[in-house]
Amino acid sequence: MAEVISPEIPNVEDCPALSRTPVYVVPGGENPIIEHPFKDKDGNPLNFCHLWPCDSEDSQSAGDVTGSTFMRMKEVVSPAHPCHNPVVEVEGEMVNPETGTAHYGPLDNYHTDRPGVYELSFAVKDGDTIVATDMSLMWIERSLFVDPMVDDTFHKGPPGVQNLRMALLDFPESNLLLDDYEFKIDQLMHALTWPVTTWNSTPPPLRPALDTRDFPFRNEWTQATCGILFRHAAHGYRRNHLPYSAGGVSVDDHNKETQYLQASELVLSEYKDFVRYKKLEINTSLCTGSVNSIYGGLFR
Repeated sequence: MAEVISPEIPNVEDCPALSRTPVYVVPGGENPIIEHPFKDKDGNPLNFCHLWPCDSEDSQSAGDVTGSTFMRMKEVVSPAHPCHNPVVEVEGEMVNPETGTAHYGPLDNYHTDRPGVYELSFAVKDGDTIVATDMSLMWIERSLFVDPMVDDTFHKGPPGVQNLRMALLDFPESNLLLDDYEFKIDQLMHALTWPVTTWNSTPPPLRPALDTRDFPFRNEWTQATCGILFRHAAHGYRRNHLPYSAGGVSVDDHNKETQYLQASELVLSEYKDFVRYKKLEINTSLCTGSVNSIYGGLFR
């Protein structure tokens, strides 16, 4: 029986942030069913009973059903390409029309054997007409259960959720003032893409461009992701900075913009220097060529 994975929706002060992007985290090699609830722009569930009648037990007959649903997925950084980054379509089933909840899958190894960050697009059709769409992100984590013959996936893919949290020391027991995670899962996932897109956009251009499935510099990737998260936190502290006094006690717990911004600038500056020097090294190597040694060394 395949596991059903629901989207992770961040909570802010114990309330779901319905305006944020719902995300899925899937360990590599697993074959789950993706459960997606369709919602409007305000976070309210969409009702599809006009496409899948739900007012009586026998209304689900083939003659009453006019709707269909499907999901498309591709890696988030690279443009769609029929060979390198194909758009994969997965048929779905509406399991609760009244709340707009549909299941897609189960996904097979073709979908989950390449760790990376993927964008998901969901659609509901009435006959041949698309009547509702939604989007999400999926983070397929590295795992020893992926197929080792699929493009050397043991050594590729983004750092895992726990790896990032350890680099940030972002755990509830470590955050004494928050008693919660500082960075939500959707923030981690969005920040993961910045180091890769920065690599691709920094001169000189190298081909093929890299994406979240094959970016090889995991240590620098982790550090740069932390730098982007520090920048996000600085924006939040600046926006919400409001010192106040009450009962003779002064509170200024959001006065942290400077510290976070300094940490971000230091880490991101180091990463940008790394990108420039590494791309220069690679570009020079491609110009001058190389000779392999029988002893396993490489002489340029």
